[in-house]
Amino acid sequence: MSFRLASYSISTTGNGADAGDIVTVEVSPNGGTNYYSTVRVLGNNNARWSWSSGTGNASTAYDGNATPVDYSPTAGGARTTDGFSTVTVTGITATSNLRIRITLLNDNSNERWLLDDFKVTGTVPSITLSSANPAVAVADLATSATKQPVYKFTTAVTTANATLNSVAFTTTNTSASDITKYQLWYKSSDDLSTATQIGTDITTSLGSGTKTFSSLTQSISSGATGYFWITVDVASGATASNTLEVSAITTSDLTFAAGSKSGTASAGGTQTFVTIPGAPTLGTITPGNQQLSCAFTAGTTGGSTISNYEYSTNG
Repeated sequence: MSFRLASYSISTTGNGADAGDIVTVEVSPNGGTNYYSTVRVLGNNNARWSWSSGTGNASTAYDGNATPVDYSPTAGGARTTDGFSTVTVTGITATSNLRIRITLLNDNSNERWLLDDFKVTGTVPSITLSSANPAVAVADLATSATKQPVYKFTTAVTTANATLNSVAFTTTNTSASDITKYQLWYKSSDDLSTATQIGTDITTSLGSGTKTFSSLTQSISSGATGYFWITVDVASGATASNTLEVSAITTSDLTFAAGSKSGTASAGGTQTFVTIPGAPTLGTITPGNQQLSCAFTAGTTGGSTISNYEYSTNG
């Protein structure tokens, strides 16, 4: 944030800003609930300068406390290098609820602070979308399994912190009844097992189509990469051989509070639902000479041919 500041004497050259004549800049990051006095310019014994004659810059970094940094000319009269014609506050926290309050105080009608060219500028984050190809490998999804990844992508952030607000994704499903919910997970490193869920579960409209995780506030620091996973919980009655695929997410599917987006991601590999084979039922055990035989009834196949059975004699 910056603006130009002049201290004028009206009608004569005998007036100007005194110590009690103060320009105060206050910053509120929360829509005016709290204001933090950040920088002040004070006069001194009728100090005066114009936008062109004063060359000083009253500059400070925003620190979020209520103790301002003060600037004042060293003497009165016409000022040059300590005529603070530019006022700057850097490092203001990025927020959609920013308010700035500037108070100009003069104790005499022939003394006048003048303000011009007020600006609030910022550095937007640069966000690069990426994924493996496919975004997740082709895999089987067993009935009743939880937190099964069906899509994964990353966002690399530079220049400024970024805040993710929503993620949209599109699926192609054989049947909506094969799953019970979608979830979104985030971590600053590549580890789904310890990732944190963000957003709320999607438990309706689970079939083919576009779905959105909304109302997110996930921050990604500048210089860091965010890792995201979309997972499903598989229904106990999922139909064997049914499939689910997630289409490639694009930058338009990601909504950030601010930022310049680039990059591409790939589609996820096909996920095939399978059921777990049922355990065999033991029948009659027939002893023999240093041997025994055990009859059993095979359990359900789970949709695929069972090629081998294992047994043990010690439990």
